[in-house]
Amino acid sequence: MQNLYREDFFYADKMFNYWSTNKNGKGKETMELFSERFHRLYPGYMLDKNMRIRAKPGTPVLNINELLRVLRSSDEKLWKESEWMFKGGFRFLDGSPNKSNKIAFASFPRSGNTFLRKYSEMLTGVQTGADNTLDINI
Repeated sequence: MQNLYREDFFYADKMFNYWSTNKNGKGKETMELFSERFHRLYPGYMLDKNMRIRAKPGTPVLNINELLRVLRSSDEKLWKESEWMFKGGFRFLDGSPNKSNKIAFASFPRSGNTFLRKYSEMLTGVQTGADNTLDINI
């Protein structure tokens, strides 16, 4: 039986409006494999055999406990030492266990889930998968 979670199982257009198991149909001009899209968007990372995101050697990652310690601190020296966490684009976590309280975020469609995730990304630099911008065109 074919593994349905393989990274090359489906194609999607660049905006992810259309997807297919082949390059036929609407939006086919811009379709790419999931693996192509992943490697284009996240060049410092790779997918392991279980489709988990892993950093390539030399790619900076964040430790959740260290990030929480910095965010909870009012120590200016600690913030200066940790500036690298918030500069240079997104990061993924290093996979260490979270020793703090676990928090779940459950929501209904159109209730602000993507907004909250994107805002969290902007504050922490940790990638959540939110692919929308917070730009407002009036």
